[in-house]
Amino acid sequence: MGSTRPKFGRRATHALIAFGVGAGALLLQLPVSPSVQAVATDTAVAYQMDPAHGGDQPNDPIAPPLSKWWSVDLGGTVSYPLVAQGMVYVVVAENWLVNGSRLYAIDQASGHVIWRSIELGGNSYWAAATYEGGRVFVVNATNQLRAFDAGNGSMVWGVQLPGQAWSSTPPTAFNGVVYGVGYGSGGTLYAVRESDGGILWQKTVSSGDQSSPAVSATGVYVSYVCDHVYDFAPSNGALLWSKAGSCIGGGGRTSVLYNGRLYVRDPLNPASNPIYDAQNGTGLGTYAAVPAPAFDGSIGFFLNGTTLEARNLSSMAQIWSFNGDGSLSSAPIVVNGYVYAGSTSGNLYALAVATGSLAWSANLGAPIRWPGSRRARGCSPSPPARRSPDSVPAPLPHRLFRRCRRRRRDPIPHRSRMATRPSPIRTTSRIPACSRATACDRRWFGSGPSTWERWSPMR
Repeated sequence: MGSTRPKFGRRATHALIAFGVGAGALLLQLPVSPSVQAVATDTAVAYQMDPAHGGDQPNDPIAPPLSKWWSVDLGGTVSYPLVAQGMVYVVVAENWLVNGSRLYAIDQASGHVIWRSIELGGNSYWAAATYEGGRVFVVNATNQLRAFDAGNGSMVWGVQLPGQAWSSTPPTAFNGVVYGVGYGSGGTLYAVRESDGGILWQKTVSSGDQSSPAVSATGVYVSYVCDHVYDFAPSNGALLWSKAGSCIGGGGRTSVLYNGRLYVRDPLNPASNPIYDAQNGTGLGTYAAVPAPAFDGSIGFFLNGTTLEARNLSSMAQIWSFNGDGSLSSAPIVVNGYVYAGSTSGNLYALAVATGSLAWSANLGAPIRWPGSRRARGCSPSPPARRSPDSVPAPLPHRLFRRCRRRRRDPIPHRSRMATRPSPIRTTSRIPACSRATACDRRWFGSGPSTWERWSPMR
């Protein structure tokens, strides 16, 4: 499990941000004081960085140009990374043929694997995680929620969430509570106490899949197909407001909460996604995008088709647009005045927030696929396990760059469980680059199901 690192003079540790890509993730980093092991302002604790899923790290000092710092091969498809307290946490599908996955902890500075959890189980290799207060919380496809000690990987508690058999939704931890969603017979939103797994409250929602709760001190938001949107009180689950469209069905997308507005993503009508006042549900307009948008100050970044658009959030007037190689695909993230976007051609771009001018680009060696680019739902034990486009990736090549949150491959028909030997773990500074984009504390990109790479500013 040794690592090799390129020689960059006196650079020791680095601040990183995570950017999800394809089935793996690649890590980029910025040099900081040699004695510093982590940067508190660039942590990533949930899908798209934070409990609101806003996709930005305004206080992280990283800036392009970037170069690879390290990579680690974990031997299986990896999820989006969580980054906190000098560690990176990722769910790895060690053997997706037999539904085997584990939670791994990786040293942020060196790429060394520190620990891995027990097998997470479930009816597919899907699982997703969130972090808060020294614990990592993981839910699997059969709606089992577990808490792990972030330092040593020991399981603190586990609970089978009641009333629903399945889950395809990344959980969100906030203020001592883990919020998760299960489905099977409709859907259920759960609020679970982080200290012991006690269920504080649970509420019925229309669908229950593929919408990671967006959480603030005043609201818990989930949204589903046909513009079914809910806002619950964090303290007791009281319904504060809701919207109901003219149709019903399965599926959903993670909404993004930013500056008092809720940016809903409707999988049936991405050209006219609604924007609501987060406090009372008043309609404030629409926007066009499939992946989750990202924000910086008064500007929003929306991937409309294959064009990244920067818009003034007050008027929604376009400020600039960028088409890149014509195949932009990833959810954008914003870090320190730059917005990052990836393409299915494997190109990663860093653009100046204010002007859209190209500051840096690189080819990561594997496609960065858009969040919903999955095959039609596959077979698995009844009922078919729904997959979240905002969570675990699909198996790609056998390299893991700290992959961030995104696609995962469809479940496959049930097969009898067989003993498998974990793939060897390697850390190297020379693994081909990436595949999909999202965000975390440190910049990570993935190229394949099991390779993480760390990149840093070039001299």
